[in-house]
Amino acid sequence: MENYLASNIFTPTTQAIHTYIERELLNERLVDALRTPGTQLIVYGLTGSGKSTLLYNKLNQTYEGAISIQCTRETTYEQLLLYAFDQLGPFFTAEKNRSIKEEFGIDFKTIKSNLSQSDNIKMSRILPAQLTPERLIRLFGMSKCCWVIEDFHKLQDLQKQRI
Repeated sequence: MENYLASNIFTPTTQAIHTYIERELLNERLVDALRTPGTQLIVYGLTGSGKSTLLYNKLNQTYEGAISIQCTRETTYEQLLLYAFDQLGPFFTAEKNRSIKEEFGIDFKTIKSNLSQSDNIKMSRILPAQLTPERLIRLFGMSKCCWVIEDFHKLQDLQKQRI
């Protein structure tokens, strides 16, 4: 294992020379927590200390995708839910189309049969999907995604409690 100077890795005021360093014990614990269904993780530390770099490096190894939202003081619980549902959009389809074609024809030199028929089935929901936290979590599971709420500490206390 190569040795690194801490000042080359944790650089709150300048660009880091080494942006990601594997830390075997920490990585194993983090990946184990990320793989545990329903786990909520809090990664904290000083600005520029590598929290996001560490997290996204391990998320890319653990999940097929991640949906991330950056919180501000004005961010509401409803905004977090709607943003997450919007980001899941590419993973889910509300309509399906099916087309079948067969052709029929006769050539005087040879007999060919091709029956032509086109059938399109368009399926859509009778009611729109209910945007509930329970539905959101189920959709995250189906899409093998993880939800990252960045700067959670910036939210107002009421919004934190609702989450």
